[in-house]
Amino acid sequence: MLLTTQRIGIAVQDIQESVASYVLRFGYQLESEIIHDPRQGAYVQFLRFPGDRVYLELVQPDGAGSKLNTAIARGGGLNHVCYATDDIEATCEDLRQRGMF
Repeated sequence: MLLTTQRIGIAVQDIQESVASYVLRFGYQLESEIIHDPRQGAYVQFLRFPGDRVYLELVQPDGAGSKLNTAIARGGGLNHVCYATDDIEATCEDLRQRGMF
């Protein structure tokens, strides 16, 4: 079973303000424009360290009805971690056996 981290989602109040910090202070590079995801009620933008395979995904609520507002009200920060696998069924079974869900 191959399971690798692909994206780390960070809930932020303002993507543009946060991007400036990640780029100037930490050396991340922009990998996308700001993208609106109406299904998730969010704006997202992807960043990455040069040569790294893991993306940082900044996620901002798109309005008062966004589910992300709860996370922002608690101070934002780590929102989700996304993994990739070569066999989703086998990976889910393995994780169930380990008590993950």
